[in-house]
Amino acid sequence: MLLGFYVADELLAGHRALHAAEADFAALLRAELGLAAPLTGKLAPTQEWKPWSTALQKSIKRDLGLKEKAEWLQYHAAHQQQQAAARQHLARRDAALDQLVYQLYQLTPAEIALVEGA
Repeated sequence: MLLGFYVADELLAGHRALHAAEADFAALLRAELGLAAPLTGKLAPTQEWKPWSTALQKSIKRDLGLKEKAEWLQYHAAHQQQQAAARQHLARRDAALDQLVYQLYQLTPAEIALVEGA
């Protein structure tokens, strides 16, 4: 059971880190570009580059120069890759925690299917 607490704590810490990375991304945009709009919708960092960069330019009311685009493309891609890797890790840890709970309560495959909504 102690392992379950460890995995749960790891999940919480991982989700906090995801949110912190999003906040850091937003803080960088605000500091570098004077961006006031929230990073939601088309400005969400999870968007693909083209719609994201278009929304960014509309938000700052100017076109990004080629050098700026190259820098933001690299930063945006790195951010997305890091976040995707973190989400995948959290998904695996969440699945492991589920399995621990199923074992703890000695659930049958039918009960597991019911819990998982299958």
